[in-house]
Parts: sequence; C-alpha cells; structure tokens
Amino acid sequence: MAHPSVLRVNAVEEQADYRKAVAEVLRNIQADHDVTLQEIADTIDVSLGTVSNAANKKGVLNPIYLNRLGKAYGVHHLDPYARLAGGRMVAVEQTS
Repeated sequence: MAHPSVLRVNAVEEQADYRKAVAEVLRNIQADHDVTLQEIADTIDVSLGTVSNAANKKGVLNPIYLNRLGKAYGVHHLDPYARLAGGRMVAVEQTS
C-alpha cells in the first residue's frame, strides 16, 4: 500500500491537470460556439465568477457543471477531462 504522503504529491499534480483540462473545455466551447463565459455560466446555471475562475485555472468546476456543459454543448467538449483517465467522451445513442 502506498504511503499517504505520496498520494498528496500526486493529488497536487492531479488538481493542476484537472484545472488545465477544465480551462481547455471552456476555451473549446467558446471557440466552437462563439459564446462568452457569461453565456456559458448562464447556460449551466452557475456564477460568472465560478466559470471565470475555472477558465483562468484559479478555481475548479464541479463535475456537476461539467455534466451540464456536456449536455448543453456536446459531450465531445469534455474530452480534455476524459483524457486525464486516458479516454474520450462519446455520445451514447438514446433509445426511446
């Protein structure tokens, strides 16, 4: 079993990687949909400050809001986040 302090070092790096991935998600959405951070914030029902901090890697965006981004703008925009685990996002076909 790994020593807890080793996990803490990795956690800092993981947090930085998460912030970079979320910032990339937001930049891609802005570029692909020609929207502002305010419009993104309004769409996912969160404050502009929260989205702005995430875009500037000064804060984190809750996974609930990532889910809302995927639903609103297309799940493929979450690929930078999925890459953290070695994957990518693919829409599941809905069956009625």
